[in-house]
Amino acid sequence: MIDNKVVDITEFTDFYMTELSHKIHEFFVTQGFSSPESISETESVGAKLMMIVTELAEAMEAVRDHNEENFAEEIADVVIRILHLCGSMDIDISQEIYRKMVKNTKREYRHGHVDGV
Repeated sequence: MIDNKVVDITEFTDFYMTELSHKIHEFFVTQGFSSPESISETESVGAKLMMIVTELAEAMEAVRDHNEENFAEEIADVVIRILHLCGSMDIDISQEIYRKMVKNTKREYRHGHVDGV
């Protein structure tokens, strides 16, 4: 719900993020970076997830420093690393985003929100 209007989730079906995730994965492979192919590669998946967390921490540092340019760059790093992981594990992230938005539309207004947070 945005401004008391119901959002049409069909707008979320036109993403090309899955294609982008495969291109990012291919780029990282050509640069010599390894990528997990399944969730069973626990150590590799964990390492990639921690790299995402590191990029988020760097984004938070940019917030503390009031550095908008660096913040935007770090958020881009987060998205790139997430899409790299999705591409390497063949996760159809466009479909998963759509599924999650369908689920979110069934939740109550401000689901899980704590005032002041």
